[in-house]
Amino acid sequence: MHSSQAFAGLVPQKPDALLALIARYRVDPRRDKIDAGVGVYRSEAGDTPVMRTLKDAEATLLDEQTGKSYLGAEGEQRFAQRIWHLVSGSETLGERCFGLQTPAVAGALRVGAEMLARARPDARVWIGLVPFIDLAYQGLDDGMEEDAQGARHMLAAVPDALLAYRCAAGIQLRKEFCLMPR
Repeated sequence: MHSSQAFAGLVPQKPDALLALIARYRVDPRRDKIDAGVGVYRSEAGDTPVMRTLKDAEATLLDEQTGKSYLGAEGEQRFAQRIWHLVSGSETLGERCFGLQTPAVAGALRVGAEMLARARPDARVWIGLVPFIDLAYQGLDDGMEEDAQGARHMLAAVPDALLAYRCAAGIQLRKEFCLMPR
């Protein structure tokens, strides 16, 4: 096999700091250590159990899913509408609101930034110009309605915002994220 020069100019990336932190946690023998890595629920034994509700939902999906058709870039819109209802209390996404599903919150940040760049290519982005709300763990603190109040207050107070909604972050649904510009 001969060597190609097509990628000769690429420099190897630095190791991922978060993965390095997770690896250090695993080999640390202290019993009272705190996992500062990815925020997922762990049992006393250190396992990340699959919650019964998730298993039930997966079984329902398996029974009811009729195909694996390509959804397109926007993902499953019924899912986005239901998430928007949880966040806003409104039944419809509205005229200026739509949902996109992205791989993780980093994907939502990237898509949101690219959307802003396309909408206003000559604009500079300053922190705070367009609020980017990262709503995670809704329903795991005070309740579904109570946990949505901060996002609802912010959305009502500004003309434009981007909302990244983490679906059950920390309980095995990490691939299910939604980006909802308003």
